[in-house]
Amino acid sequence: MITDLWVENFKGIGKRQHIPLKPITMLFGKNSAGKSTILLSLLYLKEVLANRDCDPEVALHDTAIEFGGFENLCHVDNR
Repeated sequence: MITDLWVENFKGIGKRQHIPLKPITMLFGKNSAGKSTILLSLLYLKEVLANRDCDPEVALHDTAIEFGGFENLCHVDNR
């Protein structure tokens, strides 16, 4: 079981973030807070581990989610 998730430079998450996970974990927050990004990072991790497929253009063969390539996954600080 995964008990901790660390996410960095993934979509809207720039600086490294720690997300502790329990058997039941609820994500809630304001719009654009990063809830979907956390779920997408878990789906991408699953694809990398299960299928050894790091290419986000073709990742997640068994889902309806398209990542659109590394340009869409990497965090860009537009300050």
